[in-house]
Amino acid sequence: MLAWSGKEGFTFDSIMRGIRRVEHVCWSVLGGIQPGVLAEFVRNTQAGGSGDDGFMQRFGLMVWPDARPEWRDVDKPPHIAGGEDVEEIFRMLEGLTPEMLAKHALLNHDGVPTFTFATDAQKRFRDWRGTLERRLRGDDLPRPLIGHLSKYRKLVPALALVIHLAEWRTEAVTLAALERRCTGPLTLRRTRPACMPRKMSSKPKRRVSC
Repeated sequence: MLAWSGKEGFTFDSIMRGIRRVEHVCWSVLGGIQPGVLAEFVRNTQAGGSGDDGFMQRFGLMVWPDARPEWRDVDKPPHIAGGEDVEEIFRMLEGLTPEMLAKHALLNHDGVPTFTFATDAQKRFRDWRGTLERRLRGDDLPRPLIGHLSKYRKLVPALALVIHLAEWRTEAVTLAALERRCTGPLTLRRTRPACMPRKMSSKPKRRVSC
């Protein structure tokens, strides 16, 4: 969890490399998990105590494996061009350096390049966040869900920035990138984690929580 924000430092001791210091450590976790195992994590989060340590709330993007009522055989070749495009984007993002970004971004007090929203995107984000903050302060959400949705303050602009950079843009983050940070318009209607049990939210409908 220390590596979630990208703002914290971390020191580790390796036998081969000695003591190393990472000033801004940030990890991304990509993979799959069995629904039963995931459900156990969710139950522990709901129960409170040591199980509610903020771990689950930090997984902002989850896809729930809904089973279709009908079976359909799908036999088609992979989308080679699409895979090549994705690989190119990954390589481009991996190759970005602070020096490259600093030419187009502001520098914070630590010297880290910082992007801002364009004027229209900033207004849209403020409107959305206002709705989010009011919802978080209401009395209709379970505490674990509040902990999850509160992470959207970072998740939404972070996704917008990734989309913005993936489109080879280096100016202020656009409204289009902000609106496309999921599959549709920026609304709280979509901000519901798909892994939550029915008593916390309605039955999942094959959606991405973001």
